[in-house]
Amino acid sequence: MKKQVKILVGICSCQRMKEKRDAVRETWLRHPADGIECVFFVGGKEGVEEERRDTVVLDTADGYNELPGKVKSFFVYALENYDFEWLFKCDDDTYVDLGRLESLVDDEYDLIGGCAGIDAQLTEWRSGLFSEEKHGGEACGGARFS
Repeated sequence: MKKQVKILVGICSCQRMKEKRDAVRETWLRHPADGIECVFFVGGKEGVEEERRDTVVLDTADGYNELPGKVKSFFVYALENYDFEWLFKCDDDTYVDLGRLESLVDDEYDLIGGCAGIDAQLTEWRSGLFSEEKHGGEACGGARFS
C-alpha cells in the first residue's frame, strides 16, 4: 500500500555526505509541516544503515556524473511507494521552509520550478548578454522557490 502525502520532498544526497544530511536534519527538518513527507535519497545499493528511517538507498550509481540516473531512480521509487499530489526535489545543500512550501504549489500548473533554462542563462552570462530584467536578477534554480 502506498503512503499518502500531499507533498513528497526528495532530498538528493550521496553516501559520503552524511554531514550534510545531518545538517538538514538539525535545521529545516526540525520544522515539519502537515501533509509533507521528506526523504533523502542516495545511490550505492547498500549503506547508511543507521539512517534508514529517512534515507532511501537506491540500486543505482552514486557519483555526480550519474546524477540524472539517480534522480530518475528516485522518481520511480516515489511513484511506486507514495501517492502524492506534488513532488519537490532538492539537494542536501538546500534550505526549505516546509511551512511555506504548500503555498507555492498551484493546481493550474503541472510543473513548478526552475533550471529548465539554466544552460541558456549560463551561455548568456558567459557572453555578457545576461539580463537581470529578463531573468529577475537571479539565477534560475530551486532555491528561489523554497
